[in-house]
Amino acid sequence: MKVLLLGGGTGGHLYPLLNVTKKFKELKGNRVEFLYIGPKNRFSKQILEDNGIKVKGIFTAKWRRYFSLRNFLDIFLFPLGFFQSLVHVLFFMPDVVFSKGGYGSVAPTIAARLYWIPILIHESDTVPGMANRFMASLADKVAIYFEGTKEYFRAKKVFLVGNPVREDINQGNVQRAVEIFKLHGNKPVVFVIGGSQGSQFINEQIIKILPGLLQKYQIIHQIGENNFKHLKEFADKRKVDLNQSDYHPFEYLGQEIIHAYKICNLIVSRAGATTIAEIAAVGRPSILVPLAGGANNHQLENAYYVGKSGGAFVMEERNFQGDLLLHKIDQILSSDYLCQKLSASIRNLYYPNASDKIVEALLYLSKEVK
Repeated sequence: MKVLLLGGGTGGHLYPLLNVTKKFKELKGNRVEFLYIGPKNRFSKQILEDNGIKVKGIFTAKWRRYFSLRNFLDIFLFPLGFFQSLVHVLFFMPDVVFSKGGYGSVAPTIAARLYWIPILIHESDTVPGMANRFMASLADKVAIYFEGTKEYFRAKKVFLVGNPVREDINQGNVQRAVEIFKLHGNKPVVFVIGGSQGSQFINEQIIKILPGLLQKYQIIHQIGENNFKHLKEFADKRKVDLNQSDYHPFEYLGQEIIHAYKICNLIVSRAGATTIAEIAAVGRPSILVPLAGGANNHQLENAYYVGKSGGAFVMEERNFQGDLLLHKIDQILSSDYLCQKLSASIRNLYYPNASDKIVEALLYLSKEVK
């Protein structure tokens, strides 16, 4: 069996694809072959190729909702990417397509449709992006994470599955976390994560209040692979010492992230759907900081969907600073009732069988059986 994987090239797309492939391999072993087609970047190769998935990069065109000369340049990239997609899909000729959406998946989705290959797309945000809204007309099935997303798609195509997260997400170990992050039991642990690539904005706000934070808390901070130099320069300007015993910055957390989730008392994070799904899986109290100005304001919509359900506190960027941020962290961690309420509510967004349901749907579309 052959499965074509499509996505936009970010962690929010790649990790769910990877989680689904692992479930496929449990069922089919070596009888299933995968190919990923998407934007050319180091991140997709690092995540997918390291897990035995072939990667074919293509030229991609992105439409920006603001004036940019790159919109006009990208018009010429789309035909190139479409031609590349036609060739890659023809030579691979998959039995089924699983797409996470994003602008990088549009050309190969159209190519797959021209070859009459069945297509399943997955929308993990509350409000679909332009790519998935368009591709839904080409897809055979549309899987969603949030219940409210149903209204954007045709009823006969859409079904609720959740968002695939890694199967070992709840297998973190406290003792391993203590060893990896050099922690102690005297202060609560706050885990700060700005998505798979980090967030310069969140990094700066944390550094501004770091002296106050470290009086009460230990900090595990994923800053992003390309952000360390900037973080050091910003801290030096603020005269903040990063070499303090209770502050633990990391460029990127791979397997170690499950131990950070296990030991932390509070998570401060962007509001990407994959991160929300992981927070729901581990059931931790959280403060969600949606990316301002993102496509369709999807992180803002995601955050307030979770916030209205009682699963997290939402702090928009304009409020995520200084004493207000420190006060909110203190407010949550000083109240056992509030922590328990947030944990119980966010768990309602955890769908442990999401990968299974997607694999079942892909097998059905491809006319395969388990």
